[in-house]
Parts: sequence; C-alpha cells; structure tokens
Amino acid sequence: MLMTDGQATAFGQEYAAAWSSGKPASVAAMFTPDGMMVINGGPPQAGPQGIEGVAGSYMTAFPDLRVDCERMEKDGPRWKWFWRMRGTFSGPGGTGKRVDIRGWEVLTITSDGRIQHADGHYNQAEYERQLGL
Repeated sequence: MLMTDGQATAFGQEYAAAWSSGKPASVAAMFTPDGMMVINGGPPQAGPQGIEGVAGSYMTAFPDLRVDCERMEKDGPRWKWFWRMRGTFSGPGGTGKRVDIRGWEVLTITSDGRIQHADGHYNQAEYERQLGL
C-alpha cells in the first residue's frame, strides 16, 4: 500500500493497540481474510483462526500484554513495523517473570489497508531468558 510516513505510523500504532487489546480478533481484523503470519521462521498461521490463535497465545500468557509501535520504515514495497512488547508471564504455566523485548515484522499491506503477510522476528533466546525458561 502506498502510505505516507504519517499514515504508516498511525497504522503501526493501530496494530500495536490491537495486540494490546486483549482481544485476539482485533489482531486478526487487521489482516485480509487469507492473511498469514510467521514468527521467527515458525509455521505459517493463516486466516482469522490461525492469526487469532497466535495473538491469543500471547494474550493468555501475558494478561497485561502491552505492545508499542516504535517506528515504521519503508522496505521496498513493504513496511517494517518495529515494536516493543512488555508483560508478565502470569498465564497458565507462567513463571511470574516480566518480559521486555523488541522485535520487528515485515508487513505486506494491501491497497485497502490490511495486512496480507506479516513476517515477525525477535530474539527467542533473550525472550526465554527473561521468562525464566
């Protein structure tokens, strides 16, 4: 999608708010019906059910999940969404430890302003260390 820097920042903030909402469907609503998400090279999660599953797993593990948009950067035809995630691992099996981690997603955004593909990355080893795993 052709967006100005300001529009991209607003989009990134909206996406962060969806992740912070506690409602997995809010994250899925940011995607096209056949949208796909991949995190750290894992298996692709497709469609609303797959994306809600991923978002829900983080929201369950971190009931106080907070995601902030740090910035958006143009990357050819895509955008890079740089984020910061914070929360307490107090969901089922949680350690009670806090996490504060940064990462990014390479987003393919359609002309109607929805995500077709999100390829997410963060330091898995650091994440696990902070969680006490």
